[in-house]
Amino acid sequence: MIKMNKKNIDEIWNQKLINDLGEDRFKQLFSKSIEGININPFYSKSKCSFFYPCPKWEILAEIEHAGIEKSLHEINKINDYDIQNIAIYNIDLNHVRKLIDKTKNQINFFCFIDNKKIDKTTELNSTQIILNHDCFNVKTINISKVYSKKLKINIDSSPFKNLGCNIVQEIAYTVGIGNEYLNTYGGKISPMITFEVGQGGNYFFEIAKIQVIRRLWHLITSYYNNEISNVIITTKPITRNKTINNFNNNLIRTTSECMSGILGGCNYIKSQAYDYLFKKKNDFSENLMFKQLLIIKNETKIDKVDNICEGSYYISSLIENLLKESFDLFKKIEKRGGFFKNLSSGIIEKEIEKNNKKEIELYKRKDKILVGYNAYNDKTTEENTINEKPILFKNSSRIETY
Repeated sequence: MIKMNKKNIDEIWNQKLINDLGEDRFKQLFSKSIEGININPFYSKSKCSFFYPCPKWEILAEIEHAGIEKSLHEINKINDYDIQNIAIYNIDLNHVRKLIDKTKNQINFFCFIDNKKIDKTTELNSTQIILNHDCFNVKTINISKVYSKKLKINIDSSPFKNLGCNIVQEIAYTVGIGNEYLNTYGGKISPMITFEVGQGGNYFFEIAKIQVIRRLWHLITSYYNNEISNVIITTKPITRNKTINNFNNNLIRTTSECMSGILGGCNYIKSQAYDYLFKKKNDFSENLMFKQLLIIKNETKIDKVDNICEGSYYISSLIENLLKESFDLFKKIEKRGGFFKNLSSGIIEKEIEKNNKKEIELYKRKDKILVGYNAYNDKTTEENTINEKPILFKNSSRIETY
């Protein structure tokens, strides 16, 4: 009797496909991702069997602070959707106390503040005060101030993603910034680090990405003797692949991007209005955005099964390959002096730009399809393009501009 192992099974299936399809068509079933990872027509059991448990995830709404009354109006609208977690940007922390009092402690506030306001922070029960690390800044935030105020430091990878980096680069750069903090201040600050990542359209890769970030961060923090296996990760859709033409597809894109974040194991999920690129904030698209998240939360039942992706040989293989490639890139960055040194010398920018050009060429040749850009590029009506707002993404690159 032939003892069946992974190699035997793979050979049997390969031969079966060749016999059924012919060798030429069989070869067409193989492809390679922009990250350089081989995509096979089938997968068998991978040695990468461990899947991080998916935590209980929550919807995170976000608003820009524009005074107590306006912010309170926005908060009440969000609360009508039974969403209790709200991220507030650019807020004076003295106003937070007033908002807490007016909402009677029914809302969990995540207050993102400018680093310059760190001295003005005060202890606020049940309120998370978060400093956003500018990923294009070549130095760390002054941690001594953060310790005294019990703050969190949020590392957001979406600017890299919107500029055109691939998933391997995104993972390596994100944990690379985190490692700069550990290298400067030691492992004791590892619980203060949180990650915010932009989810793109490569569905299964994006699921695997969240798992890889957790694995890699666990590995890096263990080196500093304070290993973190449950780092807080927030996911959100990217802007790079959203189109102005045929814009209704943006709703489909954000849905799949939210799903990939959830299935990968995020803690918090944000979404994005389908008309975010070309219209001012409005009740119609915001209503769709919140209902999209509520349907995923309450009607898909995906949180009723533990680790819904566990057992997928394809995703396990992607985790294994992305982990290897991103860790190799991380080590290269460290050998060149760390992320900040690579950033200031222009190496990071060159790497991202190289991948960006490569992806744009794929779109131009239609090897990669984006509906509304290089396929079904229907022009929107004048009605749909009124109230256009200027696109002021400091660190963003949209496909439409090429």
